[in-house]
Amino acid sequence: MQQALHRSSLVPRGFLVESACYEGDKAVITVRASGTDGLCPSCGTVSRRIHSRYQRRVTDLPLSGRVVELLVVARRFRCDAVRCGRQIFTERFDEMLAPSARRTARLDSIVHHLGLALGGRPAAGFAKRLHGVDENEEVVVRRQFRRAEMIRYFERIPPVLVAIESCGSSHHWGRLLQSFGHEVKLISPQYVKAYVKRGKNDAADAEALCESVTRPSMRFVPVKSKEQQAACMLMTVRERLVTVKYQLSNAFRSYAAEFGIVGPAGRQNVAALIKRVLEDDSLPEMARDLFRFQADEYAG
Repeated sequence: MQQALHRSSLVPRGFLVESACYEGDKAVITVRASGTDGLCPSCGTVSRRIHSRYQRRVTDLPLSGRVVELLVVARRFRCDAVRCGRQIFTERFDEMLAPSARRTARLDSIVHHLGLALGGRPAAGFAKRLHGVDENEEVVVRRQFRRAEMIRYFERIPPVLVAIESCGSSHHWGRLLQSFGHEVKLISPQYVKAYVKRGKNDAADAEALCESVTRPSMRFVPVKSKEQQAACMLMTVRERLVTVKYQLSNAFRSYAAEFGIVGPAGRQNVAALIKRVLEDDSLPEMARDLFRFQADEYAG
């Protein structure tokens, strides 16, 4: 015997269906919370005094190939606690729907893999772009995050595959997301470029990352540990110091030549040239001070 399909089974638990209709290729379902009271987030007082209502539009799991949009009728309650500083509060749907979210929690949980575009900007204040698809390559997430928002998002969702372009701070984010249980793949920018469909921006990069990470022949950059990052830092700092040393010796040699003091080529002869210049009493006082300043910088 075939069971009847209840409308409430089409929406997340805790919601009741009030009405449903089609708007073009989209199914719109109006829902409300099944409970009769609300809990004040500040003091924890239970209230049944409704102040007003408002509507939220969120995307839910697709139905028969159609996009499903929930029209959530949310209530505002009055807090009866005398000492509570919040007189009016909005009911929460934390388990089914996060505050300010545009998708239900169960839609976020089916994300198969994600592309995360850091935009090459490691500063905390910059936004990050996220593009996610399900197993059928259908887009289920397309969002922009601030740093703290993105960390909370990845802490909440089940483990997924995350593709990140290998750029500044990408190894840090790779280690952080791995600590949350996610699988992280870093991809060099030159391999992602072929999958960018439109102008260069963070949204296009995130979509291209999501596409390129599924290619069977794609090459990935291993996520470095903090110790490996320190070793890389040692090499680059040493290279910079050697470059600065060469720049100082060449500058000192060229300045000395302007005063007729010429020494043999080679880094091994720089110390002798510096000694000759500093011992030359015919140089102007300003020039001797500047030569002495450069000599001290070279010796450091």
